[in-house]
Order: sequence, then C-alpha cells, then structure tokens
Amino acid sequence: MIKGALIGFAVTLACSLIPIVHFVTIWPGPFIGGFIGGSYAKADQAKALWIGLVMGIFMLLPAVLTFWVLSSFLFPWDKNLIMVVGGIIFIDVAVLGSFGAVIGGRMARRSPG
Repeated sequence: MIKGALIGFAVTLACSLIPIVHFVTIWPGPFIGGFIGGSYAKADQAKALWIGLVMGIFMLLPAVLTFWVLSSFLFPWDKNLIMVVGGIIFIDVAVLGSFGAVIGGRMARRSPG
C-alpha cells in the first residue's frame, strides 16, 4: 500500500512540476496518480482510501513548504492562509487520489493474469 501511495504521489508531483503542461495536468494529477498507484497495489476500496490519504499527507509537505517560502520571501501572506491552502490541497489530493485508486485497483483486479 505504501508503494502504491508513493507511486501515486510521485505521479501527482510530476504532473504539477512540468512547466507549461502543469496548467492542464495539475487538476487531474491526483486522480491519475491514484489510478496508477491503485492499479500497482491492486487496491480494494479500503486500501484505496488509505492510498489517497497517504498521498494527501505526502503532498502536504511540498505544498506547505512552497507557500511558507513564498510568504516569507515574496508575498506577505498570513500564516493562517497557508494552513487553509494546505488543507484544501490535502483534501483535493486525498479525495481524487482515493477515487483514482478505487478505479485503478478495480481494473487491475479484473484484468486476467
């Protein structure tokens, strides 16, 4: 399960870091990452939920770190805003990652071999 979540996190992070392309891939990135991670782990519904939650937890560090650096050096944002944005990113990645893992795991379990 942890490998599936790490794979999903890596795919999600890659979708958000590719210049120019990230404008399109950042929104479905957690779903794509969850799909790939869930199909790797052949996740059932319970395991898919955990994959999504772990992906969300892993995404908190780069998201909060990015907004903290931006608020410290470039923009004088309130620290509470950083917490809100981090929470929104966590929920987005966890929910979409879980949905992707459910579908990916289901397709992997149905395929022969």
